[in-house]
Amino acid sequence: MGPTRKASEWAASLNFEDIPKSAVDKAKLQILSVLAACAYGAKSSKVRLLQKAVRRGGTPNSGPCSIIGNGKAGLWDALYLNAASSVVHDFDDYLFAGHTGHSSVLVSLAIAELLAVEGTPISGRHLLASQVAANEVGGRLGASMLFGPHNGQMWSYIHLLGASVAASKLLGLDAEQTESAIGLAFSQPNYPLVASFMGSDAKQLIASQPTVDGAKGAFQAAEGLIGAKGILEDRGGFWAKFHKDALSKMFSGFGSAWVTESTSYKIYPGCAYLDTAEDALFEVMEQFARDRARPLNPEDVKAIKIEAGMLTAGMETMSGWYRKDHILPMNVNFSAALSSAITIIAGRLTPAELEPEFYLPIESQILDLASRVQILTSAEMTAAMLPEDESASKLDLREILKKSEDALEGVDFCAYQARFPAKLTLITSEGKEYLARQDIPLGGAGRPAHETQKLVRDKVFGAMGESVAKELLRAVDELEDLTDASSIMGPLAEMS
Repeated sequence: MGPTRKASEWAASLNFEDIPKSAVDKAKLQILSVLAACAYGAKSSKVRLLQKAVRRGGTPNSGPCSIIGNGKAGLWDALYLNAASSVVHDFDDYLFAGHTGHSSVLVSLAIAELLAVEGTPISGRHLLASQVAANEVGGRLGASMLFGPHNGQMWSYIHLLGASVAASKLLGLDAEQTESAIGLAFSQPNYPLVASFMGSDAKQLIASQPTVDGAKGAFQAAEGLIGAKGILEDRGGFWAKFHKDALSKMFSGFGSAWVTESTSYKIYPGCAYLDTAEDALFEVMEQFARDRARPLNPEDVKAIKIEAGMLTAGMETMSGWYRKDHILPMNVNFSAALSSAITIIAGRLTPAELEPEFYLPIESQILDLASRVQILTSAEMTAAMLPEDESASKLDLREILKKSEDALEGVDFCAYQARFPAKLTLITSEGKEYLARQDIPLGGAGRPAHETQKLVRDKVFGAMGESVAKELLRAVDELEDLTDASSIMGPLAEMS
């Protein structure tokens, strides 16, 4: 049985009762994190412009599905715009391996709304099963492309797979129909370009079209259209054209390994590769404030040295290719130097600091401070991306990659650690040094569960305000008992 069929059969047969509580808990936090990212994103000036462009081609405020913070629309427009809101600040979640929440959560919730209007509401348990199924297949597709031409958010084709699987489950498709849905979704798979993603407003679209196309595949299959079988592994299929050495062995361990358990949640807007540097910077700022009884100011900074792994340093270099005459939000998302400068100036790093009215009036100050931040590729930090030992309490990617087949069979993703180590040294204008190191970012897999839960809930309150946040938190807490999961979206469409 090929990988595409294996994934289709497993996803079609998955029931809520099959999912371990650890994965359910992670999935519920994922819903909160994605919706908080969308709520912040809906206020972005970039998303507002996109909403105007999309609305111009549709019927304003008409349809069964919520555009978070901006009324109602048809299914396809709602998916397209909500996915953009969830990406625009890079304030999302991620797992091993991929940012699956844009499709797994948003497709499940939007179709729940559609089905409720059609008179066939779905339960919270059914919604969670569709979301987790999408996470599991999407994460495995990302893992198969670990050494391919893309990385991170640019594995955007995982949304073709995740969206088609989530929609197929909610529409009640069997394994054969689900495989058709995947084949239809992958009829013209997307190939993201670095220049667009790191250098233009198209960044916010990275998940939008593949999410829509993936869900459409399921609706087409539900009407009887037939997609290509084995579209991932066929000699003229996805892997043959995108990455001939893809790790197809990652399509294994369904039901025994749950990549959903590896989910990490961002508490700062920006690429995951800068999160530990931000954590370390906040610790250093606290050290300075305790020492001097006042906040750290830009004039206090002689230099900042960030020793980081190859992914963080590589991100800094690549993003530098696309910096123009003025700062753009995506420049900040992919730069530890710019993010550090803004953090020191503002005393925080939130989506509000990514708006032009904040950064343009003080652009020269930001750039001057960022020029004092040095990003160094550290062999020590690169090595620390993997666990120091191979004890049973840790998950070692090296052991997974050594396997010739069934690489994920029996892997315990509860032991996964999202390790992006960074060591930050602040040298003050007076010559004093402050040092901090962070290996696993706050909100990352491997941090204490109670700490992460609080951070995600705080993110929801920051994005939505107390009234809406409390209503959403109550609904998600009780999700397993809901007979109509669409009620989650109730207050979000009209949220200001």
